[in-house]
Amino acid sequence: LTASLTSLLLSSLLTSPPYLALLSSMRRNVRSIAGMYRLTNRPGPRGPSGWVRGMLGGGKEGGEEEEGGKEGGGGYGELTNATADDNKPFLPSILSLGVPPPPPLHTTTTPNSSPQQQQQQQRPPHNPEWKLALLRHLATAYGQAVDELVKGAEETARALSSRIVNGGGGAGTADDGSETTTSDTEKVRMQCRMDKEEFGRGVERVVGRGEGMRGILDRVPDV
Repeated sequence: LTASLTSLLLSSLLTSPPYLALLSSMRRNVRSIAGMYRLTNRPGPRGPSGWVRGMLGGGKEGGEEEEGGKEGGGGYGELTNATADDNKPFLPSILSLGVPPPPPLHTTTTPNSSPQQQQQQQRPPHNPEWKLALLRHLATAYGQAVDELVKGAEETARALSSRIVNGGGGAGTADDGSETTTSDTEKVRMQCRMDKEEFGRGVERVVGRGEGMRGILDRVPDV
């Protein structure tokens, strides 16, 4: 695609209803993380939220169970208000907009070609710029949502601690206001870190390793 066609395609994708719905459900699911841990006495997360895997078209691997979160064995993404539409795989949604699928892996070889030439002939095509730009946009929005979540959790923790110091008390907090609020905030951070790792695995499935992948993940903060 030429630069102008790439720009036009990207603009169409970024304003399409499926993509806007994806952004909306992603932000809602990120915000819900605070409610999962704030003053609920839930154990810390042991895996990523299920909606993160669904966002990039992933699924259960091997015999992996997705029931762990119900007993504290995984992320609690399944306990949010996410619906089947929220977890609709990202890539099929984009392909349904009429974007042609990538060309098949080129595996033909010429007679008497060297192993190095055969390896180069079998190399998959480069990721188109519109795909990288789209994922960068998604990662930026995801990173902003995570940043807002963590800052909000920290502000709530400070407010609860202040209430304890001033004698206001608070359900589910330690006597000095520090133990529970700090623990809850750290649980939020832990969930965000696990979710980012899962997001990274999804990006790798889509674009592979390399500069493109790093340029996408750098937009999601380490909390």
